[in-house]
Amino acid sequence: MAYLYYSIGGFHKHPHHFDKNPFIHMPFENLIYQILNDKFGAFTDQNIKLWNNLFEVKKELMNARFYSNYPELHTRNKIVSEREIEEYNYHPSNVMKHFSDTMAENEQIFRMILKKAKEWNPNMRIIILQMPMLREGWERSKQYYEPWKAEFESIMNRLKKEVDFEYFDLTKHALSEERSNWYDVEHLNYLGALRFTDYLNGLL
Repeated sequence: MAYLYYSIGGFHKHPHHFDKNPFIHMPFENLIYQILNDKFGAFTDQNIKLWNNLFEVKKELMNARFYSNYPELHTRNKIVSEREIEEYNYHPSNVMKHFSDTMAENEQIFRMILKKAKEWNPNMRIIILQMPMLREGWERSKQYYEPWKAEFESIMNRLKKEVDFEYFDLTKHALSEERSNWYDVEHLNYLGALRFTDYLNGLL
């Protein structure tokens, strides 16, 4: 997953928990060198200097196909099929396993983001949404997700005592009952996105 993450656009030079990944058998520095060599081998120092001078915001990895996949946009009009629902059984390793250190670290990072936002603008309205999913999908996966949802909500409750923000649980929103709103079990299609946007406009 680490190499996939780096290769599709999430390029970051901080190793984080890289050394705990049992599937990558090379030092982090070697991986960075490999990515830089693969992605930027055709660029000269002059090319990079010109880019840095022209653009204020720098991206260390630019993959246009990843960031703007226009040929696939038409598929967002599709409606999830019965077969896709029947075959849905989503329980990846990040759901099946619990990394306490990572959870604590993520909570602290989120706390810092909330507090920094309030420092910039004390009147800022911060809204956290728990997004809906197709009801049939939730029923198939709830044994895995309900414990995570409970832990997430306990974190929200702790943080709300420190920072003023709003939390809305939309997992069982009415949109989840209508298959016509869904591209697949977890993602709204174009029609569903329009309906959900209308709902959010009213909520906000």
